[in-house]
Amino acid sequence: AGTAYRARVRAANTRGASGWRSCVFCTKLWPVEGGGHGPLEPHRCVAEGASYRWAQSEAGAEVTAWLPLPPGTRAREVGVAIRGGGGGGSSGGGDGDTWLEVTLGGESLLKGALGGEVARDELEWTLEDAPRAGGAGEPSRTLVVALLKAAPPHAAEPPIWASLLRSHPEIDVAPLRRAAGEARAGELNDPEVVAQLKSKLAQLAGGA
Repeated sequence: AGTAYRARVRAANTRGASGWRSCVFCTKLWPVEGGGHGPLEPHRCVAEGASYRWAQSEAGAEVTAWLPLPPGTRAREVGVAIRGGGGGGSSGGGDGDTWLEVTLGGESLLKGALGGEVARDELEWTLEDAPRAGGAGEPSRTLVVALLKAAPPHAAEPPIWASLLRSHPEIDVAPLRRAAGEARAGELNDPEVVAQLKSKLAQLAGGA
């Protein structure tokens, strides 16, 4: 995912062919649990090429990321912070972006602009044990970071994220948008929802 390709295309039929045109496209990840994966920054305590995975809920409000950590990692060695956003002026990013930074032993493990805005006071993280294959040795640890999306002004719900960090591999959000559209269509066919909408419209008409 994230690989850019350049191609030359043209249309052809029984009447002939058009001229060649160049285009550039980029591959994307198929969403798993609404999310994907991305690379961790090089770190002396983490295996080279290690990656994290992330997911977003079907309702679209929660985002969760799982980062692999070395066995024996203690909570005091981990730092998770949200920086920037809210009109710019941050120590983490520019242009008003909201940044997530995860550190291990004071060194950056994951850092970058998030895929969207989040509620800062809803940040939570925990450490979980992951048994090693064969059950031998001290279990490795996983850092679980939970975020809550913040809906933009005048929006009914938070947007679907294409990636955890904007510079990391993107997922194909089309299947998620189709699923969300089908869910909304199903709600409109629900008699209880329709009755609630009619009631609200009647109230609005009565107050006009």
